[in-house]
Amino acid sequence: MDWFAQRNVDLKTELDGRMFPTTDDSRSVITALMDEAEQLKIQVRLKCAVIGIERSGDRFQVSLSNDCVELYDRVIVTTGGSPKPETYSWLKALGHTIVPPAPSLFTFNMPASNTGVDGSCCSSSGSHHRNRC
Repeated sequence: MDWFAQRNVDLKTELDGRMFPTTDDSRSVITALMDEAEQLKIQVRLKCAVIGIERSGDRFQVSLSNDCVELYDRVIVTTGGSPKPETYSWLKALGHTIVPPAPSLFTFNMPASNTGVDGSCCSSSGSHHRNRC
């Protein structure tokens, strides 16, 4: 919550524990995240589906839908949408503990200029590419 507050996004907690921006507008969160990505020189690529993630030493090898394979120090996965725990078996195979998903009434809407949530991927300026992506 402090991270968002430092970026002028005040959050509120619903009685059931869900968090929302006090503006009740998901653009508040999107703007904060996109501004931070820009400041950190993180490249956000849209319409580029991740089709596989494997450990490669102390890094992660990420296979993309455009036949690129890239190496990353860290990977952030935002799954959303599926109530079935078996959907996350690939994350469990990477060593993560899967907490049963809980439904939410909140929709994270992105403006048309930022579409591609289904397959968005990001890379920092220090990523290594096997194929030119």
